[in-house]
Amino acid sequence: MVTTAKRRSPPMQDMAVVGKSFEAVESFKYLGTLINKDNVVSAEIEHRINQGNKAFFALLRLFKS
Repeated sequence: MVTTAKRRSPPMQDMAVVGKSFEAVESFKYLGTLINKDNVVSAEIEHRINQGNKAFFALLRLFKS
């Protein structure tokens, strides 16, 4: 039997560098890529699929003509 302890990340905190304050966020876009706090790519893949679907269905009438 194998058991593992799930690692818990510390709560997000704001950060200050050289007197500038930076707010902790769940996710942000950097160079066109969605970065989240867990660094999981599934959110990025889902976002890109949704964007592709929006573009496809916006042009669907054009494709059918």
